[in-house]
Amino acid sequence: MNGSKKMCYRASLCLLILICSTSSLFAEEQNNDALPTIEFLEFLGEWESDDGAWIDPSDLESEEIGKLIETTIETDNEN
Repeated sequence: MNGSKKMCYRASLCLLILICSTSSLFAEEQNNDALPTIEFLEFLGEWESDDGAWIDPSDLESEEIGKLIETTIETDNEN
């Protein structure tokens, strides 16, 4: 094997090692950024009823919900 082939193999090996190590570093960084903040989790928790059912925000726009909220406030104030 002559010197130019050895240098080519060494360069290829170095490039391969560099590519493999770089992709794993980026993968670790992306996993850390993917975690939600506690504020976001609390925000999502506000859209859930006491029994764990999801509350659709568009449901809160109806007149029936407004009346239910008013009735609940009046009942709480009486107690």
